[in-house]
Amino acid sequence: MALNYLRLLKNYFRRLVLKKSLLNKKNYTNIIYLLIVFCIMLSCFRLWLNADEGFSINLVSHSYRKMIYLDSIDVHPPLYYIMLKTFLLPIGYFGNSFLLKVIFARILSFIFSVATFFYLRKLSNYFTISISMKKQFIIFLMLPGVLYWNPYDAQALFNIRMYSLSAMFFVMSFYYILKYLNNDSKYSLSLIIILSICSSYTHYFSAMMSGILILSYCVYFLAIKSYKYFSIFLFIGMGFLIFNIPWIGYSSLNQLGNVSKGYWIGYGLLLKNMLLILLIAFLFTYMFVKLITVNKSDKRRDLIIILIVNVVTLSLVFMFSILDNPILMLRYMYPSFLLFEFLSMSYFSFHIRNSKIEFNNFYMLAVPLIFIFSILFSANTNLKNNSYIFKEFHFIKDYNSSDIDMINFKYIRLHENFSHASDDEKSKQNLLTQSVMYAGSIHKKIILTSKNRNIVLKQFANDKFYDNLKYYIVLGK
Repeated sequence: MALNYLRLLKNYFRRLVLKKSLLNKKNYTNIIYLLIVFCIMLSCFRLWLNADEGFSINLVSHSYRKMIYLDSIDVHPPLYYIMLKTFLLPIGYFGNSFLLKVIFARILSFIFSVATFFYLRKLSNYFTISISMKKQFIIFLMLPGVLYWNPYDAQALFNIRMYSLSAMFFVMSFYYILKYLNNDSKYSLSLIIILSICSSYTHYFSAMMSGILILSYCVYFLAIKSYKYFSIFLFIGMGFLIFNIPWIGYSSLNQLGNVSKGYWIGYGLLLKNMLLILLIAFLFTYMFVKLITVNKSDKRRDLIIILIVNVVTLSLVFMFSILDNPILMLRYMYPSFLLFEFLSMSYFSFHIRNSKIEFNNFYMLAVPLIFIFSILFSANTNLKNNSYIFKEFHFIKDYNSSDIDMINFKYIRLHENFSHASDDEKSKQNLLTQSVMYAGSIHKKIILTSKNRNIVLKQFANDKFYDNLKYYIVLGK
């Protein structure tokens, strides 16, 4: 009897030790994973601002009323700026620190991106793609526009622009459409309307995508004579249009006028963006079509509608770009492209785990290879650029006068991405603007030449956008 108890005790401790060692191994794996993810994200976390980010930070320094007015004479809806300004309000209690504003503005985009990822994961599970969350988050980071790839600076994970927010609203609205079609929940129906409207008040491309998404379901249910769902999606579409009337009425003349006068993109940049879009279509379409074929009829319908949203949006914008003025940038397609890319890459990962890499899809290995290359390049350039920004800000902070002479200050060329380096004039404009904003936040002024003063104050062909910065500039010789 005593021997039996001893054997039981021995087996119990053996299992306990084995379980503990497995737990320790799992903890080590998790720690290594978190360190890798942290290093990847740190490699692209920038303390410096490009022109559009500088515009965002400066715009939210105004009152809500003036901010919305200034935005109405630009080319974007106001929701992102309202949310950014509200999120940054507590920074005022810490002395209105410019660097804290930059850091927290990037954190806000990160919050939106993480929320988007969780809904993308829900969608991948819905479409029978079962892979671990850790692997799927790495896939998310690899995708074009999330961190790297785009030489025109989407980098939605930390970018101080509206792309991460517009993607979040679009992905969530698609998820709740599927949820509503499966359970007829009034809660889901309400969220579809709210999220679609929010999407349209964030970016005009996501507004177009949301409209095409709703219209696609409307046409589908009419075609199969499902009048109940047709009338519901018609109701959603009418609500979507009605709630957009206030902003369209307030801003449309100014914003359409700005585009019709000639948008800044140009035909050369349009061609480069179209080539990038074709590359993405080449890389991701095959696995997306394969995902469509392995799903059942309703899910197949939903995946085809995502393809339709991408194709119709691209076609309409491309036709406008050719017939009137170029308005297409890869980053503008981020909300619907992200959904397409994420499902395609997740299915590729799921596919190779359960079988072998086929000749038809082996080229998708280019995605992680480009990602690794861009991490190494970005880590190197961001280290240099961030170090320069620290030196510049220390120079301003420690200057022994409230008027800082930066007439002969040497400006570097900022490298924004692995395939695009800013020209000297653009780098100088971004750095000058950032210097003036930082000086103003610590109650100092910058001495600039007349030429450099104009570089700061007359950006985006409008004197009103940066008019507030003139109070932090002293005209020198």
